[in-house]
Amino acid sequence: MRIDTTLREIAIADLLKRFADDGPSLRGDQTESWYAYRDAEKAADPAWLPILAALLLAAKPPSRSAIYFIIAQLGKNCAPQAAFSILNEWLSREKNKSCIHSILSALGELPLPNIEQITPFTRDPRWLVRQEAIYCLRGDTSGEAEEVLLRVLESSKNQYDMGYALSALSKVGSRKAIPRLAAMSQHPKANVQVGVVHAISKIGDQREVPFFVEALAGRNTKWAAMEAVRAHGDAGAIPAVAARVGSILKRTRKIEQDPSELVLGLEFLKRFEKVDSVAKRALDAARKVPRERLFDSEAAWVRENL
Repeated sequence: MRIDTTLREIAIADLLKRFADDGPSLRGDQTESWYAYRDAEKAADPAWLPILAALLLAAKPPSRSAIYFIIAQLGKNCAPQAAFSILNEWLSREKNKSCIHSILSALGELPLPNIEQITPFTRDPRWLVRQEAIYCLRGDTSGEAEEVLLRVLESSKNQYDMGYALSALSKVGSRKAIPRLAAMSQHPKANVQVGVVHAISKIGDQREVPFFVEALAGRNTKWAAMEAVRAHGDAGAIPAVAARVGSILKRTRKIEQDPSELVLGLEFLKRFEKVDSVAKRALDAARKVPRERLFDSEAAWVRENL
């Protein structure tokens, strides 16, 4: 009915107006714009989509970015295919850099049945666009993103591009990517080394434990490797984990990690306490370690679990 359409148009117009209002809100301590975004996140009326699509034709860039955001929320909440279709079409039409970034960010919230329009942007010279396109591929359901992301990793010299590619690949990659990922484990940038271990942990399984044990000895990958061993490790990893736990317990540290590498190692070893003497000795050492060598959260874990 036309009355229903008019009410929806009024609601959308009011929401878009509030998006641009950076003044204080009567609803609380945040700006009116902040509350508008929170309201948009609850949008769940698929009949809004054709209205929003029509508004895009005449909207200025800031309003287009806001509309893309609302479309993404509708896609998440009620109409993923219809939202994808609108955003994907506008990706081929949009010329404004910030709006292209907004579309890619919106698409990243949705399942992606087709990445043909997105892929060229993974090579865009504008880093803001390029990196959003790379990370956007985390939602791929077509099976095509894995190869695109691996090519980014193998061709890029930008550590941030590689970081986004590894993060996306950890969500959409398959076992066939592991050999090519492992080949990058000695990359000169620490964040890439860590990202490789994390990605292999996410798409791998117990068969990768030897790789994770080796990474426990790496200068930059100890924490990521310990997390991976806790997720996938078997008894074969006990000596390496016990040695690393022992090394941690020998000194007072200044930087606390979350989750704690020490606790990750102790959680792994505790599985084998009753059947392995190496694991038991490492856990006994943790029980006796001077309190000043533990952060508060670690001391609490030891007290409650050992």
